[in-house]
Amino acid sequence: MHLTNYAINKESADYEQNTDANKDNEGHKRSYARVLEMMREKHGNEAIDKMVHKINDIVIKTMCMAQPHVFHLYRSCLPDDIMN
Repeated sequence: MHLTNYAINKESADYEQNTDANKDNEGHKRSYARVLEMMREKHGNEAIDKMVHKINDIVIKTMCMAQPHVFHLYRSCLPDDIMN
């Protein structure tokens, strides 16, 4: 069974539910944009821009690595010859 931090933390007495989706600075669940904003306040734009660039690089490399396998699975499920 896969558990996320949320699945575990929501059972804590200290957990604060966010009741307004427009207020991503309240409660324990944060949007990616809000986390980056908080990190920029603490560490500055240059450090966070560098980190975001590295994250994007990892995502791109991961997608490039997975692409041949995903393409193979796609072609296996949806071949060009749909009559066969």
